[in-house]
Amino acid sequence: MTSTNPFTQAMVPDTFMFTFASFNPNILNCVVYGPRSERWFTITTGHGSTVLHSAGGNHVAFIDWQLPPSVEIRGVVPYQPVSSWMRLSPDQSSRSIQFKGMKYHWIPHDSYLCLYTNEETPDLLARVSRARDCINLEVQASVIQAGLLEVVIIATALLQCGRHID
Repeated sequence: MTSTNPFTQAMVPDTFMFTFASFNPNILNCVVYGPRSERWFTITTGHGSTVLHSAGGNHVAFIDWQLPPSVEIRGVVPYQPVSSWMRLSPDQSSRSIQFKGMKYHWIPHDSYLCLYTNEETPDLLARVSRARDCINLEVQASVIQAGLLEVVIIATALLQCGRHID
């Protein structure tokens, strides 16, 4: 019987690609394109805050950059410091988030930043990679079905923005 390392899993065919592009000048002012290159979200920053809007213009999430940086995802994550919502591990090698009573971990692996379930055998749910002029986010269909997409989108923006988030 062979065991597989969950941290070497490839994304499975039931995966959706989201691309953070049209940086102006960075991920905190961009468009997030989803499957079939359709606009799914817009991220805009100004006057000390960042807002994530759906393609329909609905306010989805808010980041307040005053110290400490804080985040709110409408109906999902109440307003709180980013460092409380996306906790840095003691060895500073990963971050964990809570969603609907489940814990998830963002862990760097090779050239990716990967989101895993917090199980004995973790499942790879999403991974982020950088390209020359965009950031790619691959997500399992289960992420969308569980209502985690907005959480993963705002976490990606926070983790890739280059700002101090603790």
